[in-house]
Amino acid sequence: MSSITQIALDLAQLAQNIARLQEQAAAIPDRARVAQVEGANQEDAQRTYFRSLEVLAARIGQRTEVVRRYVDANAEALQKAADALQSTDGDTSAEARRASAFIEASIASAPPAPAGPSSTSAPAPTSGAAPKAW
Repeated sequence: MSSITQIALDLAQLAQNIARLQEQAAAIPDRARVAQVEGANQEDAQRTYFRSLEVLAARIGQRTEVVRRYVDANAEALQKAADALQSTDGDTSAEARRASAFIEASIASAPPAPAGPSSTSAPAPTSGAAPKAW
């Protein structure tokens, strides 16, 4: 399996995980709903216990809201990273195809190389110095 195929499979899995994260974030109840406490509070002991439950439920509601925002923000960040990776991968693939086409066109249009050493042409010097005699 080529690395491009592996990346595509991983991006598909990432997209599924992002969707699941967003579903889970949407399923977390909001702060007001978590903080809602119902029950009897007519007697002193009941009232004290009820107030304790209200305080704890409010704290849990705040934490739940933080968790929901955290999951939602990370799902959004993962989505942006996946989109950037896909666009970069597409750009890189297009550049690779263009480079490959250029190389193939250059090879096809180049004159054939001589089969053996030629006595009519000498190799061009690569520096400013004169070629040395053998």
